Amino acid sequence: MHRFLAGLPALRERRGLDRCPQLIVTTNYDNLLERAFDDAGQPFDVLYYLGEGGRGKRGHGKFMHLGADGTRRMIETPNTYMQASIEQHTTILKIHGSARADPAEDSWVITEDHYIDYLTRTTLSELIPVKLLGKLMDCNFLFMGYAMKDWNVRVMLHRIFTQRRHGHDGWASWAVQLDPDPIDRALWKKSNVSIQPVELADYLARLHSQLEAVEVWH
Repeated sequence: MHRFLAGLPALRERRGLDRCPQLIVTTNYDNLLERAFDDAGQPFDVLYYLGEGGRGKRGHGKFMHLGADGTRRMIETPNTYMQASIEQHTTILKIHGSARADPAEDSWVITEDHYIDYLTRTTLSELIPVKLLGKLMDCNFLFMGYAMKDWNVRVMLHRIFTQRRHGHDGWASWAVQLDPDPIDRALWKKSNVSIQPVELADYLARLHSQLEAVEVWH
């Protein structure tokens, strides 16, 4: 999956498709996705949440922005921060923090108390930079590797989808999940998300083939 996402920009360029920079939202702490983009030679920005970890309380509750150009900024006021966007290249948004090469830079949301603090003490506009939040309010979602029974994921999605319904929600969403149980099916349906009941590797292989087969007229 990481290699597929990292290869999308070059694939679109090779097929003559319009540029469409990705916004990838992940709950993972590792850097496997970043390494895949590095290996593919693709630029990307990373924004990761500053929860508990080596930084202590400094910056707690904010996001750190690591730019593709090597810049590093703590986002003090998300609703006015304009440097984070997906207009030029991929942006990776790590909403539960990140494990860094330097242990002093580790930052995460991991215990139940962390999640409660994270999900209840702030609004989305006070958490996620304005351009990225705007994109989340007005885009398709493709969920890969998630189950709606994970309550921490479900609470975050509920907040996003509720705000979308209060505005304009004309976008389809899909979840790739093999053999979902009745609880997952009911929760996905409640969020108006269509289930793709296949193995993730098979889904990505088929999607890759479809993109390779696209005929572009000039």
